[in-house]
Amino acid sequence: MRPEWFSLAPETKTSPGDRYAPVPYSKMWETDEVWIPLLAERRQFTGRADFKQKDGVFVPHKWWYGEVGR
Repeated sequence: MRPEWFSLAPETKTSPGDRYAPVPYSKMWETDEVWIPLLAERRQFTGRADFKQKDGVFVPHKWWYGEVGR
C-alpha cells in the first residue's frame, strides 16, 4: 500500500487549481461506503462487518452500521 489522499466531496480544492480525486468506493468493500462518510462527518456510530472467503478472496458476508444516540 502507498498513502493516497482523496476528497470526500468532489469539488474540494487543496490549493488553487489542484483537486483530490473522490474516494474510489467502487474499488473498496461495499461496507466502506457506509461508515467512511459517518467518520468524516464526525458522527458517532457503531457497527460490525463479517467477511468470508470466496474463491480465495475475502468479501463482506454480513454487516451493519448505526449511529449512536446522543
